[in-house]
Amino acid sequence: NIIMGQLFAYFKKDQSIIHSQEFKLKFSDSVGVDWKTLGRWLNIEENYLDIIDRDNNNTHAKVYSMLTKWMQISDNPTLEDLKTALKNMKRNDLIRKIDELTMFTNDSASDEFIAKCCGEISYNIGSDWLRWGRHLGLSDSDLDNIGSDNKRFIDVSVNLDFF
Repeated sequence: NIIMGQLFAYFKKDQSIIHSQEFKLKFSDSVGVDWKTLGRWLNIEENYLDIIDRDNNNTHAKVYSMLTKWMQISDNPTLEDLKTALKNMKRNDLIRKIDELTMFTNDSASDEFIAKCCGEISYNIGSDWLRWGRHLGLSDSDLDNIGSDNKRFIDVSVNLDFF
């Protein structure tokens, strides 16, 4: 239960990435001239889009302002909402860009968190490591190698490498 709670908190934190200045700046570089269409798919009223267009000189600034406006007027803007809008526009390249940006945000913190979770999961698997290894699809020879290289159950279960 502790692990599930931590994982939920981690993924909830991941959703806050959308509000970060770093995310908006990097994503703004990629949108280009389709920014107004994206704004429409995000349910931003046309008059707001016209004001953004008038008040900003370059496309990057327009995208950044549009994203900021969307976050202000939406009840709970999420990465999934943004991806849905992009899917409607058939901009899979931008969906991949979001995945790329969110995958590498806070790398060291997420690596530390994942290592902690792996350690706790490994400890809880303990002597049941062989069954889990089979469940994960490891061959008998792989399981034999893992078992002979690691004598303690926690070491064995860490080397199942479930991530």
